[in-house]
Amino acid sequence: RTKNPTIFKTTMSHFDLANTDFMEWSPSDLAKYLEKKGVDKTNTALFVDSGLDGKTAATINEGHLKEMGISKIGDRLSILKILETLKKASDQKSFTKLIWKGKEQLYVSTCNKLTSTCFGCCPDDPDEYTLQANSLEIKTIKKYRIGPCVMCCCAPSYNMDNIDMSIVTDVDVKGIPPSCCQKCCCGVTVEHLTIQTNDKQNTKSLVLKGGLGQEVAKKIRTQVEFMQRMERN
Repeated sequence: RTKNPTIFKTTMSHFDLANTDFMEWSPSDLAKYLEKKGVDKTNTALFVDSGLDGKTAATINEGHLKEMGISKIGDRLSILKILETLKKASDQKSFTKLIWKGKEQLYVSTCNKLTSTCFGCCPDDPDEYTLQANSLEIKTIKKYRIGPCVMCCCAPSYNMDNIDMSIVTDVDVKGIPPSCCQKCCCGVTVEHLTIQTNDKQNTKSLVLKGGLGQEVAKKIRTQVEFMQRMERN
């Protein structure tokens, strides 16, 4: 709940709902928001009396307002229009919710890492993966180094590739176990997760440690279904 009146006043003055944790608003906070949007104090007091807070605001309909005692149709319609902004902000928060973060599995064994990086003298930078409710971000980073030391004077270059979950058509996982020699050097299974979209030429791949690829594939499929439901609604 918002306890600092100064912070509450600032966020309310800008109505920056995308960056405001309105889900934690108390009934009094919600009433203050409605007042600032022009709702009569008599009606906002009914929200406090009914115990309606930020968590329930996005679910309120005209029947609820009528039951609370807001008799005028014009008042109910005005309040519903204001609450619609909270519903949209709630949806936006759902879209940008962080589901999973991870990094590319570059090596299958300790020996593979040592030989690939000249025994650590030339390290590689793994891709970074961020799965949100509505998208998957693949960030490829290249740090500038002198040997193993990162050059502080040179910012790393990077490329960010975003995949919209609503256009994903298929997610496949292929596991590649370590060879017998690699097993002797603590080799691990590597899973290649392939994501296909409506654009068949735009296939993306993630490389993850064995077991994690299957787990992430399930998360992606869940988010694809979520986005498809949102589009249908």
